[in-house]
Amino acid sequence: MGFRGTQGETSDEVSSGATAVARDDCGVTDEQCVALASILAQSSSINALWLSDNQIGDIGATALGEALETNQSLTVLNLHACFVGDAGAAALARGLAVHTALTELNLCGNLVGNRGAAALCCALETNQSLTRLNLAVNPVDSVVRHRAEAL
Repeated sequence: MGFRGTQGETSDEVSSGATAVARDDCGVTDEQCVALASILAQSSSINALWLSDNQIGDIGATALGEALETNQSLTVLNLHACFVGDAGAAALARGLAVHTALTELNLCGNLVGNRGAAALCCALETNQSLTRLNLAVNPVDSVVRHRAEAL
């Protein structure tokens, strides 16, 4: 698949040694994101994942949300401009409801609407680890966005 971590690891090595994986603007598809999410679900060493400017959409975001349900090492997830909509945001919210390590989630420049933002708000009522949520440049009412970002 060719994923590389910040230390040059391939996707096979990511689960055993990398601490960060950066694949910004490199054509990662929803299908590839699903494969990456399965690695993340089994990893205890990946603590940051940057996938900005890729076309992972709701399918990829859903896989990442499911991975958050078992992974407890990820602290930063950057999905800026990845075509994530309400369904993907809701899946990420379900993962956030049980994930205790994530401190930063960037969903800026996506397709998250009021439904997705509301799901994130609900998850953040129980999640105590997330300190930064970016929902800027999404079709969300400003009141809802500010409420989500303030939690």
